[in-house]
Amino acid sequence: MKYQPPYGITDPNGSYINGNPAAGIEGSIPPAASIEYPMREIVAAIQYSNFVPSDGDLMQLLKAIRSQYLNFAIDTGAANAMVVALTPALDAYSAGTPLHVLVGHNNTGPATIQVSGLGVRAVKRPDGSDLQANDLVAGMIANLVDTGSVYQLQNAVQGTSGASSTFTVGIPYAGDTGSLNNIVAVYSPALTAITEGQFLAVKVANTNTGAVTFKPNALPALPLNRQDGAALQANDILLNETLLIENHGTYYQCISYVPSQFPVAPLLRGWRADAQGYGAQGIPSSVGVVLANYHVTDNSMVTSTFDGFTLTVGAGEAGLWDLMAQWVFGQYPQGANNISTLINVNGANMAMSTDETPGGTAATCYTAATIRLKVGDRVQVQAYHQAGITITSENSPRQYFSGYLISR
Repeated sequence: MKYQPPYGITDPNGSYINGNPAAGIEGSIPPAASIEYPMREIVAAIQYSNFVPSDGDLMQLLKAIRSQYLNFAIDTGAANAMVVALTPALDAYSAGTPLHVLVGHNNTGPATIQVSGLGVRAVKRPDGSDLQANDLVAGMIANLVDTGSVYQLQNAVQGTSGASSTFTVGIPYAGDTGSLNNIVAVYSPALTAITEGQFLAVKVANTNTGAVTFKPNALPALPLNRQDGAALQANDILLNETLLIENHGTYYQCISYVPSQFPVAPLLRGWRADAQGYGAQGIPSSVGVVLANYHVTDNSMVTSTFDGFTLTVGAGEAGLWDLMAQWVFGQYPQGANNISTLINVNGANMAMSTDETPGGTAATCYTAATIRLKVGDRVQVQAYHQAGITITSENSPRQYFSGYLISR
């Protein structure tokens, strides 16, 4: 449909003007075609989109556009040779024209399509290769787009044999012939240029002790860095490890994480000692006694010391300590009561646990505390009871004193 200028205007693009009787301006006269032709165009779009034109629905053109029915066709051809007819007929093939075809047969190899009696056109995969068996399946909707020379299938291809739109890329691989911290990889065929983003694989000949360089063939040696761009640290790459690396322009990058990128919790510093194998210790009534725990079962302290009685905090090990102490009465006569375990820091009581249950043959008293200690602090565990008699502690692993530095 062409533009219809006002009646009596010879300019094919002449504009319409509004009338203004008060000013003596006569308005444009619309020719019949300016009303009839647009209506016929709209009605045709509605009808050929499989709708019945109706004055009761003023959104039929919108619905027709949305339906895409004008680009839908049913295949009436044979396997590998689709034939479709559009209504109205397609006048000519045109690049960019979409087509939705209800396929009639499974294809067994390269396929073609003929639309509205126009010439036969090849149907290709997105990579330009021929269709493979079962890329088209009876009953599927094939979404095709005219490229200007062929129709390109937009669906995910289903065929498994022959060419594929999945490309296999070989990653060059070589063994390391260099020295410690200087990897040299001689690839065959030789690499004469490397672009940013290119992948390479190399089998490492040495466990590194620090920063590393990588040299492929006769190309310049560049740093081999971690994912975050930082230099490698000792033991980040290991003897006989196969590395996948990528050219990052000014350096090569390890694709996977290396050990130095993983946080490693420091060894917990502390000790544990008990009374196993040593004689029982007497605790007189109403007298605090520092208990001996000579049997050290664990000691990961670096500068702090424990002599069987006293923890002395050393340099670099000040901070929060978890301290635990327990003592066990080997004899607990009926007259004993108020037994206690105390943790003392520099002679001052910092934690205490008391069992006031009278009578029995044995008893256990346990206490624990989290205490901030500074360098030079002296920590001891003390036993106490109030009974009027002397009782003894038990020489076993159940009587112990321990502490671990949990935060500095």
